[in-house]
Amino acid sequence: MSSVLQHPTTAADVERFIGSPSHGMLLVGSLGVGKTHLATYIASALLDIAPEQVTSYPYFTHVAPGPSISIDQIRELQRAFVLKIPGDRTVKRVAYIESADTMTHEAQNALLKLLEEPPADSVLLLSANHEHSLLPTIRSRLQTIIVRPLTGQQMKSVFSDEEIVRIASGLPGLAVSMQSTKDHPLVKAIAQAKEILGMSVYDRLLQVNDLSRDKDATMALLQGLILVCRAAMRKTNALRWHKALKATLAADNALQKSANSKLVLTNLMVQL
Repeated sequence: MSSVLQHPTTAADVERFIGSPSHGMLLVGSLGVGKTHLATYIASALLDIAPEQVTSYPYFTHVAPGPSISIDQIRELQRAFVLKIPGDRTVKRVAYIESADTMTHEAQNALLKLLEEPPADSVLLLSANHEHSLLPTIRSRLQTIIVRPLTGQQMKSVFSDEEIVRIASGLPGLAVSMQSTKDHPLVKAIAQAKEILGMSVYDRLLQVNDLSRDKDATMALLQGLILVCRAAMRKTNALRWHKALKATLAADNALQKSANSKLVLTNLMVQL
């Protein structure tokens, strides 16, 4: 079974889970850190198949998000989990819910029923950028693994472009997208962050109304600002970048706690 590049602490946690899997596991990490790639690796190890075979495997289900994950998607998963699978393997079926933190409240309640009485031969993998968007009753029934960014040395061993390594800050998914110019939400967010940082306070404040309409886009922008500020701090210790990073981290924390988006962004645009 081929491995996947991971932070050493994450790798140890993952191997422990594979060696003794529970019925459910939650991968938590930043956008672009490679949670879906890691979930595929875990599924391949549990099912004893090659990673490239996972998506076409008959007893692997991938619940992919649109703007959100609906109750109908979870009900379809429930129906799949009822089906009996022949064989004597400990784990016969794996389902992966990508971006589980986008599930509607109704979908989360439906998933809770599945977690309360999980099939013995099945494992449910979830990923989330923000675990606190999930119901506490769901989180309490899952083993949580923090997917940490790669070390600088690990990034340099894979990516030769120093600028990409510096900006990606240990996020391999982002680095791959930057390298191949693929459409990744963080690539767009970084470009938007650079544009906003170059504006006057007045012009930044004019952006608040549009930015505050889409919370997911706002959260992505904040991640872009964090990455740009951290990359700038590696080149210079200018006080501006320290202050901007501190303000952005505070805004990110406030929005994760469901603070008013418009108010948080207004405050941030002044502080940047």
